[in-house]
Amino acid sequence: MKTIISIITAVFLAVSMSLISPAAANGADRAETTKSVSGIKATLAVSPDKSMVDLYLTDEATGREIRTAKVRALISTPGNPSKKIEKELIGMSMDGRFSFMNSLDMSFKGSYSFEIQVEHEKRRARFIFTYEKR
Repeated sequence: MKTIISIITAVFLAVSMSLISPAAANGADRAETTKSVSGIKATLAVSPDKSMVDLYLTDEATGREIRTAKVRALISTPGNPSKKIEKELIGMSMDGRFSFMNSLDMSFKGSYSFEIQVEHEKRRARFIFTYEKR
């Protein structure tokens, strides 16, 4: 059942991304931050204009992108900072790049906090990112 939900979500995300206008596709409001933990480099790309969050993972030792990982995010938003939203970030290739992604309502101005857990092979890494929407 989880696999079916993941597939449906992935298809929904792909269709949603294809409907974005060219101006929004340029990612004018996109912000990226990179951190490294346990030999895994993670770049969080936040696109509030698309309501999308992408996490790009790279193995620091080899420089290869990581495509096989389990990625979960706990997110606090300015709309309800005391409640954390849990999301699975689904792996998908778009425009020649592979990322773990999901949608997120980013309509509120303020601070968004992302606590991201990555499990890849025998490694586990925890990343903390923040994004400030003005």
